Amino acid sequence: EFRRVLFRSAFVEARARVVAAGRSSMEVAVELYAEDRAGQGSHLATSGRFICVAVDPTGKPRSL
Repeated sequence: EFRRVLFRSAFVEARARVVAAGRSSMEVAVELYAEDRAGQGSHLATSGRFICVAVDPTGKPRSL
């Protein structure tokens, strides 16, 4: 979800946490904060959730 514009020269900080874990997968929430141009603070610029699945060398799901 995009909330604010990110400028190319912006200093950003990514914060991630695991919100759920299963037998072979986990859901990770990521928030990206950008510092304002005057350096007076940061604001939430975008966020998202990602599901990562562990796979074996043949591409089949495996236990975490």
